[in-house]
Amino acid sequence: MYNGKKILAVILARGGSKRIPEKNIKLLKNKPLIAYTLEEAEKCTLLDRIVISSDDEKILDICRTYKCTLQTRPKELAEDSTPSIDVLQYVMKETEQQEKYDVIVLLQPTSPLRKSAAIEECIRMLIDHTVDSVQTITKAKEHPSIMFKKESDHFVFNSKEFQDPKGEYYVLNGAVYAVTASVLKSGTLYGARNKSVIMDQSESIDIDTMDDWIIAEQRLEIRNIPLSAPFIEEDDIQAVVNVLRTSTLSLGPKLQEFEEKVAAYIGTKYAVAVNSGTSALHLAAKAIGLKPGDEVITTPFTFVATANAILFEHATPIFADIDEHTYTIDPNEIEKKITPKTKAIIDVDVFGYPSHKTELAAIAKKHNLKIIEDSAEAIGTTYDGKKVGSFFECGIFAFYPNKQLTTGEGGILVTNNEEIAKLAKSYRNQGRGESGPWLQHVRIGYNYRLSDINCALGISQMNKVERILAKREKKAELYTKILSTFPEITIPPQSTEHRKVSWFVYVIQVPKRDEVMKRLKQRGVNCAAYFTPLHLTDFYQKEFSFKKGDFPVCERIAERTLALPFYTAISSEQIEYVCKQLREILDELQ
Repeated sequence: MYNGKKILAVILARGGSKRIPEKNIKLLKNKPLIAYTLEEAEKCTLLDRIVISSDDEKILDICRTYKCTLQTRPKELAEDSTPSIDVLQYVMKETEQQEKYDVIVLLQPTSPLRKSAAIEECIRMLIDHTVDSVQTITKAKEHPSIMFKKESDHFVFNSKEFQDPKGEYYVLNGAVYAVTASVLKSGTLYGARNKSVIMDQSESIDIDTMDDWIIAEQRLEIRNIPLSAPFIEEDDIQAVVNVLRTSTLSLGPKLQEFEEKVAAYIGTKYAVAVNSGTSALHLAAKAIGLKPGDEVITTPFTFVATANAILFEHATPIFADIDEHTYTIDPNEIEKKITPKTKAIIDVDVFGYPSHKTELAAIAKKHNLKIIEDSAEAIGTTYDGKKVGSFFECGIFAFYPNKQLTTGEGGILVTNNEEIAKLAKSYRNQGRGESGPWLQHVRIGYNYRLSDINCALGISQMNKVERILAKREKKAELYTKILSTFPEITIPPQSTEHRKVSWFVYVIQVPKRDEVMKRLKQRGVNCAAYFTPLHLTDFYQKEFSFKKGDFPVCERIAERTLALPFYTAISSEQIEYVCKQLREILDELQ
């Protein structure tokens, strides 16, 4: 059910060829092909009912294990020459006698383009008319399908006019996964042999073999691109499994090994692993001795955890505007914000780009301030050859799945200060001291522990950190090469002689950002606005009375920034597809 419309899925599992039943029961990864379609249909939350129509007993036998209605066809509709449209009309008529439906979704079991999320997306898209061109092809008593050709006021489906017994049906073919604004605008998309199931005839493929399936899935991935994805290989999985086979899942040897690896890589004496980057920031704020009433200067162009960590210790976040070229905090603006209450600066290496370390060090020395490096997004970033996180009192990194390296969930505090490290370890584990009985606690603490399971994954990831960062750099270089030719776009800050970027995300500046973002998503390109200025979020406006205009550089940049799909395993074809769609959208909006 969606928007008050009852939705029926019809799977024609006989087709118009003797080859079809054989293909539908063909084992793919030890499972019948039709089972994949059924499982995706069951996961589609918008479907009220699923009907399987076939005359093949083997297919029906497989389908009996699923939550669907079986409908055996009459003999006159089970011939090789029977058009699918005739079978569909028969199924609709029989179904209508039992219950009325507003939307019919026709799924082809042989099509690889059948994922539940995409089926739902396209149902919503057509019913809501959220794509401009749908307005011209989706009208009352007309029947859009992925196999459609618009002819005056009716639709032709597989070369035959589709007669609607009720008067209002939407019909989607199994290739629904590929529907995007550009497809719908074309007005014609065929799905027969040697015709397109994705975008155009040159990309057509008929699924007959396992190799065909693999090719189709690869093409499909190009057109449903996530914003981010973790990079997990078999050695990562094995590392986690190995820990699960031991009796020590937390506070074990993997914790210490992970901490030592990170400390050695960053170039600090100590590292304290915790359950998130946010926890690491909190422990850093606590360990440097922040007190209620203290002021801490930081950037409004960051993730909310940066400022929240200050509030956790009842200190006050003071925002300073950013450098429009690096997106990091502007040292000149920091000077304007310093008062007798100022105790520290939280310096953020935004998007993996290093901040102005030399200038910040001079400010801290001049005013006797402590600095926490929020390098959550910047593992591997360097400034004048030195890794970020190692410049000041302490630094932190995060290992959420969208980061360069992941531990699933996790973060780490790094420092050369022994006292900060000791305090962080104690705070992490309920305030326990370095020695003494298990249940003796010497200070207030938290459960910020990171399990050995997470640490094992972190160790495995650290073992290939340079390879991962090099892969990401290559992906960023391809984006930059293509997008540098787009005059409307500002590419992200690049590495220089003194600054080496560790690519966390690829964030561009683009005009009409919100509309561009909407249209990219409609074309299967996941993207997001990075970041909303903290001073304009509901909580900080309410708590501190911030208003629009307080930090004009940050606001001007934030209105245009758009994070494009970016992750270690993104393919060149996917990047090229993103850029192609972006170019088309920018041309449309001119």
